[in-house]
Amino acid sequence: IDESLSSDSPVTLTAKGASDAFEFEWGNLPAGAEVSADTKTVTFNMPGSDWAITVTGKATTLWKLEVSQTEGGTVAGTESGNYPDGTVVDLTATPNENYKFLGWYIGDHCEEESEHLTFALERDTSLVAKFEEKAKYALTIVSSEYGTIAGESGEYYEGTKVTLTATPNEGLVFVGWGDDAAPFGKATEITLTMDAAKTVSAKFGYTLTITPSEYGAIVPEPNGTVFEVGATVMLTATPNENCEFLSWQGDVTGDGATTTVTMDQDRTVAALYKDNKGRAHYEWGWKGEVKNDKGRVTGYIVAYEKPGD
Repeated sequence: IDESLSSDSPVTLTAKGASDAFEFEWGNLPAGAEVSADTKTVTFNMPGSDWAITVTGKATTLWKLEVSQTEGGTVAGTESGNYPDGTVVDLTATPNENYKFLGWYIGDHCEEESEHLTFALERDTSLVAKFEEKAKYALTIVSSEYGTIAGESGEYYEGTKVTLTATPNEGLVFVGWGDDAAPFGKATEITLTMDAAKTVSAKFGYTLTITPSEYGAIVPEPNGTVFEVGATVMLTATPNENCEFLSWQGDVTGDGATTTVTMDQDRTVAALYKDNKGRAHYEWGWKGEVKNDKGRVTGYIVAYEKPGD
């Protein structure tokens, strides 16, 4: 073009080739001129003198880009169309709720598994973003007559987080989780991630109180202080050095160092020991004489009253 323009007038020039497959090189541009990304347009303010601008066009290759998606998600970014060789394609796939993204496919081949994809267009390319509905897994909550589990049995989509809370009936305690929730231990509230079918149960029970003594120890097997309803707990009385076990007290009886207790209610147990001076020691209270096998008194019981009595 050859046109008279006033100084500082805004100017926009657009080059046209024989087809869209052209790139342009502009020459002798004024200071501050801006060339569009496709090189077809240049903008600037008219200098204060005559100015000659040159432009040279060259044919380029155009590649066809086709972008589509399956049901279950959307694609954003570079749209389908014809683009010059080397154009950077930028795409992002977003799955709908309860769907997952499988990958970017060309035919049956997965080119990329991440949701974000960028590449330089160097050939005709047909891309499909594939989505798939997430699997569903069954959650089964086992009921108990001794307590409740707050939560819902049913089917959940893969990855769903389900919160469960165990509450014992009055007079009982929560012992721990069972089945697929067993790894959560004794936390009364847990959150499950549904990555497979799961069965959940809760264990409820009673408290075993062992009265401490400075003259020996009582060791339960299995170890613990709370046990499931109906559990049988083995108790072993172990006297300290120079002491001797005499008998059981509380909710168990007998004079064998090992005994058992059934946890069908809260239980309290204690052990009676005799020291090397012939004195018996028991923390709840018991008194009398200690005699040898000939009936001779060899010592006396040191008695303590049971707390609260």
